[in-house]
Amino acid sequence: MTTIQQANKALLDYFKGDEMAAKVWKDKYALEGEITPDDMHRRMAKEFGRVEEKYVEEEYKFFTSSVDISDYCRSRKDLTEESIYQFFKDFKYIVPQGSIMSQLGAPNIGSLSNCFVIGQPEDSYGGIFQKDQEMAQLMKRRGGVG
Repeated sequence: MTTIQQANKALLDYFKGDEMAAKVWKDKYALEGEITPDDMHRRMAKEFGRVEEKYVEEEYKFFTSSVDISDYCRSRKDLTEESIYQFFKDFKYIVPQGSIMSQLGAPNIGSLSNCFVIGQPEDSYGGIFQKDQEMAQLMKRRGGVG
């Protein structure tokens, strides 16, 4: 069995034989070298863990008094890369939006936003075509328009 066949089998196994789910994940969310969503979950956890670690080091730097800190903030455990990964693992607790899954932790990050609100078009052919162009540009970059 070739490496590509092994990767395809691992992906199909992950999705319990659901070819459509495997294809959608691979085509839309996987980065080069990622075999299953588990790889993607590790990538996202690594990036969230990096950010979390930064704020643990600067823990209460931005608060002016203990009144500014919520009870949750005082009591929560620090999140590690591994604990964050456990939230993502198998899409059990957290299922991020598509742009997050495809972009977070990528070498050349694109937009992490999924949906954009744009104004009403002017009531003219030119105004309608202008909004059409704006929507096409947003969608070209993986954004949705609401």
